[in-house]
Parts: sequence; structure tokens; C-alpha cells
Amino acid sequence: MSTPLLITGLYLNPAGRDVQLSHGEFFVIENLASAWTSLAGWSVRDAAGTRIALPTTVSLPPRGRARVYTGRFGASAGDITLMRRRPFLNNKGETLELLDIGGTVRQRFTYP
Repeated sequence: MSTPLLITGLYLNPAGRDVQLSHGEFFVIENLASAWTSLAGWSVRDAAGTRIALPTTVSLPPRGRARVYTGRFGASAGDITLMRRRPFLNNKGETLELLDIGGTVRQRFTYP
């Protein structure tokens, strides 16, 4: 089963606070479809089992991508923020799962 969305990168343990303005941890999500794809109902889950819903009001353009910051601030227009006070990605490697609207794991992305 193919998926229109994929996680294509993780940026873990930046210098300073992991949820700080413009320099916090993030992952990259990409829309592989040739049409706009809504993030409504999609979520991510880390290796510890923490499940976070992606914003319901955001859609990615065809072949578009966005940085998804775990904190409250993004670095530029088009960034997505999860509005968390504390980081949830592991600093020494992480497996992040992308779950579709039905809760089915569509991708496992592991960063050493």
C-alpha cells in the first residue's frame, strides 16, 4: 500500500533547548502525491510510544515538504509546529512512525 506522505529526515538534539525558537528539533515530511494532501488525521509515534497528531488545518502542496518542529516555533514560513513544551525525540537516535487516519503504520523512519 503506497502512502502520499513520507518522513524524509530527522534533526535531533540541536545546540541549546530542543524546543527553542528556530533551532529546535524537527522532522521533515514530504508529500509524494501530485495533489494537495491534508495532514488531518495523520500522526507520528516515537520509539517510546508517544503519539502526536499532526495539525488538522495543514495541507502540503504537490511534491511539497515541510519541517515539523516539535516545539512552539518554526524557523520560516511553511514550517509546522507541534506546540509542545518538551521535546519528544530521542537525542541518540530515533525511530519515528508515520500513522495514517486509521492508525495504520505507513512508514518507519529510523535515524541512527
